[in-house]
Amino acid sequence: MNKRDYYSPYKVAYHNDKIEQLRKGEMIVPLFAQIDLTNICNLNCSFCSYKIGNYKSNVMKDFKKQDKIDKKILFRILEEMKQSGVKALEWTGGGEPTAHPDWKEIVRKAKELGYEQSLVTNGTLLDDEGIELIQDFEWVRFSIDASNSETYNIIKKRDVFDIAISNLKKLIKVKESKNIVGVSFIVCRENYKEIYDSMKLAKKLGCNNVRYSLAYTPIKEKMFEGIWDEIVNQIGLVKKEETEDFKVFSFSNRINEISQKVKCGSCYFHEFVVALGANGIIYPCCLLNYNPKFNLGDLTKHSFRDIWFGEKRKKFTKMVRNGCPYSCWMTDKNKFITSLVQEDPPHVNFI
Repeated sequence: MNKRDYYSPYKVAYHNDKIEQLRKGEMIVPLFAQIDLTNICNLNCSFCSYKIGNYKSNVMKDFKKQDKIDKKILFRILEEMKQSGVKALEWTGGGEPTAHPDWKEIVRKAKELGYEQSLVTNGTLLDDEGIELIQDFEWVRFSIDASNSETYNIIKKRDVFDIAISNLKKLIKVKESKNIVGVSFIVCRENYKEIYDSMKLAKKLGCNNVRYSLAYTPIKEKMFEGIWDEIVNQIGLVKKEETEDFKVFSFSNRINEISQKVKCGSCYFHEFVVALGANGIIYPCCLLNYNPKFNLGDLTKHSFRDIWFGEKRKKFTKMVRNGCPYSCWMTDKNKFITSLVQEDPPHVNFI
């Protein structure tokens, strides 16, 4: 029997009912929700796109640093999404999800409703109760972004590297076997020389994976001028360390995505995912979060179904099905979904 592939880029193929709906031009119920519980964060990362100025521009005017979703409102939202057919949740940010004062109660409510859950966290605010609460998640990713405390302190502006690593170790020790635990490393000028060392650290700790991406800041690709070749070289080295039990996620055309040089064509990915901001507003995707131009509706005032199947979202969906004007990291997934949605595609028997 083949080993289960948690990282398959072709998971959408298992949802034939939704693919058939898309072929007919219908609107589908999403599979999972990416929820920013709060925009509050206890760290101050140098590359944070929310904190270094993006949110002051027209692009992220909806972003408010102190926003957090009210617990009772979120309970109602979770119930509505579950009734509609949403199956899984990703707690993310925005800010640090575990900085929300009610995050444990919210997670317990989601468990009661039968959701699959995942978490993106910096890991520094977790206590033993919190670790126990997330040990049965589907996956958890710790944002570390450094291989040692010195670099961590420079990037994060907080001396809590040891706390993050300690909590990561604790989770790995008690987690259920289904829970895929990894670390993320956002490459910037302060840490690019530690790409390989960070992979070795993740492997030593017993992580299931490490994920590399590039910092997305107002200066875009200019951040990597003069260091890009070294970054690519180190990414090549870490990919060689990948094993059956240790996955390395790395960027391919991410530098072009950041510079907005590559467009993804038709976008169907956003139809499978709800992107919910800490202000309670639904946006088309995480790339367009907090952009008032793409405010699709306020869940603190309206029901999930009214927004998801509302005219504003229908108009956006119709537009991007014909070609999204933005460049993002879901380009390959969108190409695959587009190929599935085609009616009578050519040469299907030549596999």
